[in-house]
Amino acid sequence: MQPLSRFGPSISALTAAARRAALSTTALAASPSTPTATSASGPKLSAKLGNLIYGNQEALTKVDQAHSKLLARDESVMELQFHHVKPDALEDYIGYSTELYKSLEESSGDSKAPISHIGSFMIQIGEQDTAVHMTSYHDPSVYEMAKANPDDRARDLERKLRGTIQYRTNHLCREFNFWNPVPIHDDGIYELRSYTIKPGAMLEWAHHWAKGVEARRQHCHPIGAWFSQIGKLNTVHHLWYYHNMQERKEAREQAWQVKGWSDTVWHTVPLVTQHTTNIMRRLF
Repeated sequence: MQPLSRFGPSISALTAAARRAALSTTALAASPSTPTATSASGPKLSAKLGNLIYGNQEALTKVDQAHSKLLARDESVMELQFHHVKPDALEDYIGYSTELYKSLEESSGDSKAPISHIGSFMIQIGEQDTAVHMTSYHDPSVYEMAKANPDDRARDLERKLRGTIQYRTNHLCREFNFWNPVPIHDDGIYELRSYTIKPGAMLEWAHHWAKGVEARRQHCHPIGAWFSQIGKLNTVHHLWYYHNMQERKEAREQAWQVKGWSDTVWHTVPLVTQHTTNIMRRLF
C-alpha cells in the first residue's frame, strides 16, 4: 500500500493552511462579496475555509447530519471478514468455511431475509492465503442477535475454523445509496478495491463517485460499494466483476474514453491516503 499524498496536500499542510485561513476569517466574513456558511457548531466560515475543511460548500451545508444518513441506502449493515489462513491448513479451511457460509446462504433464501450472504472469496492476487466473506444483516440488532446466538452447527464449524486461521479482522459497513448493486456471478474474477479516505472527505468522495460509477458501468459490472462504520474507519470498499483479467484490462482502458470518468479520477485521487486492490475468485 503506497501513500498517495503526492497527489494532494498533506494533513499537516491542510492544518497549517486552516490556521492561516482562520486568522483572516473575521475580515473575510465582513466583506459583502464573500459568501459565508454556518458550521454545525455555530461560527461562520468563509467559503475558502469551508472548502478547505469540508471539501466543498455542498458538504459544508450537510455537516449537521450524520454522514451515514446522507450516504447509506438503508439501515442494513454488511460485515466484511478477512481470514488470513495458515498455508498448510488451506484445504481444511476451505471445507469448513464453505460448509458454514453455504448453510448461511441457503438459509437466507430471498433478498429480504434478515441475513443475506453476499459472497465468499479467496484472494488469488494480492494478500494470498486470505479469504474474504461478505454478509449483510437487515439492521444492527439482527447482527447482534446472530453473533450472540449461533446454532450448534455454526458454533462447531467456527471452532474448527479457528484452528486453520492465523488471524482475522472484520469491518461493519454501510452500502452507498448511489451504487445500484448487481448480483454476484458464478464464474470470473472479482476485484476488491479498498481506499482509505481523508477524514471529513467522505461526502465529497460520494459526490464524485455517484457520477463515476455510471461511467465505469458502461464497460464492466460494479457489484457493490460500502463505507466502514466500525473497524478501520474512513475506509471505502468497491467490488467489481470481470470475466477474466483481459476483460479487466480492456474495461479499465475503455473507461478513459467515457465522458466524466477522468473528472472522477481528478477529484477523488487527492482524497485518498492509501489504496489496495485484490483479485479474488468465489469459494463456492
